[in-house]
Amino acid sequence: MLKNFIFLILLTSSFETYSQQLDYTSKTLLDGLNQPWGMDFISEDKLLITEKVGKLKLLNFSSGEVKDIKGLPKIHFRSQGGLSEIKVSPNFKEDKTIFFSYTSLNSFDGTNTLAVSSASLNGEKLENVKEIFRAKANRRTGAHYGAKILFLSDGTLLISSGDGFDHREQAQFLDNHFGKLIRINKDGSIPDDNPFIKDNRALDDIFSYGHRNPQGLIQLNDGQIIEHEHGPFGGDEINIIQSGKNYGWPAITYGRDYSGAIISPFTEMDGMEQPIKYWVPSIAPSGMIYYTGDNFPEWKNSLMISSLKAKKVSKISFDEALNSSEDNLFQELNHRFRNILQHPNGNILLLTDGPRGKLIEISPLKNLEIVTPDGITAFYLRSPESLQVPAKPYDTSADADALLARAINSLEPNKKLLLILGGNWCPDCRVLAGMLKSSEVKEVINKNYIVQHIDVGRFDKNLHIPKKFGIEKLYGVPTVLVINQDKQVLNSPFIDDWTTARTKKPEDLTDYLSKWIEG
Repeated sequence: MLKNFIFLILLTSSFETYSQQLDYTSKTLLDGLNQPWGMDFISEDKLLITEKVGKLKLLNFSSGEVKDIKGLPKIHFRSQGGLSEIKVSPNFKEDKTIFFSYTSLNSFDGTNTLAVSSASLNGEKLENVKEIFRAKANRRTGAHYGAKILFLSDGTLLISSGDGFDHREQAQFLDNHFGKLIRINKDGSIPDDNPFIKDNRALDDIFSYGHRNPQGLIQLNDGQIIEHEHGPFGGDEINIIQSGKNYGWPAITYGRDYSGAIISPFTEMDGMEQPIKYWVPSIAPSGMIYYTGDNFPEWKNSLMISSLKAKKVSKISFDEALNSSEDNLFQELNHRFRNILQHPNGNILLLTDGPRGKLIEISPLKNLEIVTPDGITAFYLRSPESLQVPAKPYDTSADADALLARAINSLEPNKKLLLILGGNWCPDCRVLAGMLKSSEVKEVINKNYIVQHIDVGRFDKNLHIPKKFGIEKLYGVPTVLVINQDKQVLNSPFIDDWTTARTKKPEDLTDYLSKWIEG
């Protein structure tokens, strides 16, 4: 069983991070989310997002519109408690059903516990709301609920329930839901093949036990279940979950109490499972995916774990001996990451933590990519050697003045003229022309510019064009002029230390081009 898992997440290729920004770009899709926690797609274009304060939102990617979904049951928001996980039924197109976890007050004594409900999503409203699970883990505190939901391949639900912080010893006993993974059917009934169903001392819905605060749950294609959980001060864990197994908390742990006190002197004990990876110090893991997309080949078939304290996403791979390698991603964004999700298109979505939470989309940088918000001021050239520039000379009989007149006449209201001057024989000019003729670049630039080229074969045939605008032309240097409706040049057209573009590092090209084009 372990061997299958190993081969699924073996490191398939090296990831050269000479500059993370050259491998992906980030875009904030939503800002100002109030304690966001969970997210899931109801379609490729629509995403449900929970806010711990008790709000459920629906984002339309095409329109950018965000709507509040009505009809939630009463949510108890306190500390770590509130509206948590959201999971869309695998058969949502047919049954329109969603499942969500939340903190609920017990009316009989004022304590609170973890609950899971199902509901039908009808437009912007929940209908047929039904509580399908209420944890026997009553507490007066507001900590360690677990609250993750996973659809297993057999159609059942796996639910994580934390140890409640003050009730950690209960994680070793089977008469309660503290520190457990719970398996139920979608209607709340209990599968008859659960591991403790014939044990009169145990709750029938318990699947595994000895957990602290499970925050990551996934199932691989071969059926194996992977879980991660918060440790105390150190001792965060990744576990391979098996039915009926004891994962040790708090009898064994690699962490200490927050005060520094020893929780247990043992890290191993007979009858208790070992993690396949643990962290000391803690990273505070939150969400987890097994990345299967094609947008980031170097991350494919890896675990990707978001973290709060460490402010990163860990890409985890294992060798055949279960030795792990870890790459740290997105640290430059400097956010506490609450959750991670793979978009159906292969991009990655990140939720940041707190009262001003964000939804961030991570996309791959193509060979040519505009990365600034205005889409004008900078480019990244990921692989300079792969750039295709025109192979044949331009029309040597072309008239530069006629081309200039045509360029000026092409101006449209609210647009400027982006005029490229260069000779066919000049390698720098040809690399620049190839970059700016790229369909990806033009698609963004054309929102604000009319792009025209004056390339007439011999460089000296258009040397007089800059002089028309009071500019002395430098030999051997490509020139970009930004011209407004009044035929005034708006930018500084020369870069003193420009040499051959093809020898430049990508970050150098970005700097040069950002000076050429008006920002």
